[in-house]
Amino acid sequence: MSEADRAAGRAKRLSLLLPQIAKNLRLAALIESVHRGLTTPQLLLLLILDHADRPALTMSELARELGVTQPTATGIVQRLIRPGLVVRVREERDRRLVFVSLTASGRRVVRRLLRQFEDLVTEILGGLSDAEQASISRSAEHIYELSLRVREREQQMVRAS
Repeated sequence: MSEADRAAGRAKRLSLLLPQIAKNLRLAALIESVHRGLTTPQLLLLLILDHADRPALTMSELARELGVTQPTATGIVQRLIRPGLVVRVREERDRRLVFVSLTASGRRVVRRLLRQFEDLVTEILGGLSDAEQASISRSAEHIYELSLRVREREQQMVRAS
């Protein structure tokens, strides 16, 4: 078997494993336990706002970060406004600009989710040796870095079109 065949086999296996890992970790149930009715896209939007370098992002920035159209991002935001997790504010000088930020309640939901997810990961890793834990952590970092490259390439393709 050639190196290219082995690489293709690893890629295929990983592409099958990642969705199964998410399913087995029951991330949707974890999200639901933190805030009833919260969907994965809504959670991602909350996390984007929480990790942003500014207190508020524009609707177009959120759409770009989520990898969705602006109308889709607007719908997600609208469904987060109702329970008071985010607020939307129009720019005074340019009313076309809409900024979205987390409320205190939204920030609490994010903190609770991150804490529960950390507890879950701690439980999962608890039975492993330090070397195994370090290996998994390094692998996760590599997968994350690769996902950033894929995302950047997709954004470049969108800008080029």
